[in-house]
Amino acid sequence: MTKEYKIGIIVLCILAFSIWGVNFLKGRSLITSEKEYYGVFSEIGGLEASSNVLINGVKVGRVNRIDFINNDPSRILVAFTIPSRFKVPADSKIEIYSTDLLGSKALALIIGKAPHIAETQDTLQSGVQPDLIASAVGMLKPISEKAEQMLISMDSVMKDLHATLDPDTRAGIQNSIRQLEEILENEKTKIAAILSNLESVTAQFKDSNQDIANITGNFSSLSDELAEARMGEVVKKADQALQELELLLKNINQGKGSLGQLAVNDALYRNLNQSVADLDSLFLDLKQNPKRYVHFSLFGNRNKEERK
Repeated sequence: MTKEYKIGIIVLCILAFSIWGVNFLKGRSLITSEKEYYGVFSEIGGLEASSNVLINGVKVGRVNRIDFINNDPSRILVAFTIPSRFKVPADSKIEIYSTDLLGSKALALIIGKAPHIAETQDTLQSGVQPDLIASAVGMLKPISEKAEQMLISMDSVMKDLHATLDPDTRAGIQNSIRQLEEILENEKTKIAAILSNLESVTAQFKDSNQDIANITGNFSSLSDELAEARMGEVVKKADQALQELELLLKNINQGKGSLGQLAVNDALYRNLNQSVADLDSLFLDLKQNPKRYVHFSLFGNRNKEERK
């Protein structure tokens, strides 16, 4: 091999290595096949060529170029590439968003759900997410408005309070405070004694806590014992009395016994009533004519016999 061939091979290797290095620094790959897609924006917020393209926060591609469409400043074309192995549905969307508080931008690819897959060099739906600072400002805006309204209300209240507390009112309040201070100063000894008594009573209650707890426990135990000892007996006796009463009423309804006969037998009732009436007539006749039934003469009978 001649010297010229060797020099040519070396130059070609250097050129190939240079091309690979430049593409490597730009984030391009000469080995992996890629697909290119487009997005159209009216404002990109500082997005640059070679910015990252991410899917769910994972870097999968890069922005290739940014240019105006037909030199129209309101239409900006952003071309980006991702590996061919990623299937991008046709309803997918790309959004520009801030990656940090310094304003760095990246492109987020939001995968859609359409069954149709987008082809290379298709234009996807585009949008811009609010940056972190704008989002923070948007969140703080309602709070600042409420704080402003609160300050206005407080200012109004202070004005009303200042208008209400005229010099005479303020003087009366100050006088009342001085009088209260004088009362407290004069009754300091009594107040100290009251507080001391309260402290003593509290200490006694504290010392008696165990005794009170024991008394309460004893009452509870006694009540449980009474409930266990008496309730069963009372219920048993009540049940027995109800059974006996039920048997008595059953016998009466069936005509058993004197009460049963009296309750169901009308003839017995009439005979008993007639007997009572006859007995009453007998007592009345006995009262009116006692001599018919009783003789009290000790000698009358003998004389009558002798006379005969």
